Amino acid sequence: MKVIYTGIAEVTLNPEELAKFYESKLDIEQLGINLHQNEYLIIKNENFEYIDKYRFDGEKLVKLHYRAIDNVYINKLKPRNIKQECVFDLLQNDSIPVKLITGAMGSGKTWLSLHHALDKLDRPKTEYKKIVYIRNNVEVKDSMPLGALPNGVKDKLLPFIMPLVDCIGHMTGLEMLEKQEKIEYVHLGYIRGRNFSNSIVLVSESENLTKEHVKLLIGRIGENSIIIFEGDISQTDKKVFEGSNNGIFALREVLAGNKLFGAVDLDKSERSAVAELSNLF
Repeated sequence: MKVIYTGIAEVTLNPEELAKFYESKLDIEQLGINLHQNEYLIIKNENFEYIDKYRFDGEKLVKLHYRAIDNVYINKLKPRNIKQECVFDLLQNDSIPVKLITGAMGSGKTWLSLHHALDKLDRPKTEYKKIVYIRNNVEVKDSMPLGALPNGVKDKLLPFIMPLVDCIGHMTGLEMLEKQEKIEYVHLGYIRGRNFSNSIVLVSESENLTKEHVKLLIGRIGENSIIIFEGDISQTDKKVFEGSNNGIFALREVLAGNKLFGAVDLDKSERSAVAELSNLF
């Protein structure tokens, strides 16, 4: 059975192996694992407790490096579990411009990605000018048409923009970002010919993308921009997005090990105790 690339490898070491590892007498090959560039390694002890984490930079293991996310809409957002720590490290690493964050409902995919983007916009001397929010609810091949636009694109897209409102907390904040030209909502059906420079492109619900959609989106990324794909592959809404044609599947298959790509799969809901009950169904 083929192993699905998640961007994170885990290894369990006994006390003797841990001692050798920290004395640099045990490298990743001796651990019996083959890491891709930018893949994360989580180390567990014999009790299966998480005790350490690293990223493989293509030559060696490096410690995770990140800070708390901070913007005017939220105070000092910190990781809630070890895999969210990997997400923080990935999001804040500008040398990895193509990022994939997957995971179950409530694991923090949209929440962390959007607040990171808002944080980056607020930074002094930031090179990023705006967030470009894209979600496949519309045209291009194999997507749903918008129909007539009597009140403009925004009104048609509003139901699909509401996750942003949930993150920010109120419509007023979103409207302020619009007035400041710090956020743009883009209809996937109108994406051809666009060039996004100095932008953070956030592609939400990426499980509803095909391989061709992903190719098209990555081809729009210009200078000084990054693109973040986030989604839950278990929630695809149409048959066309299933199997090897799925965009998330394609990202993992084609870009795993590329120095410009990183991925993290989150496996724990952090929304609420009630939300965690969804895992029982």
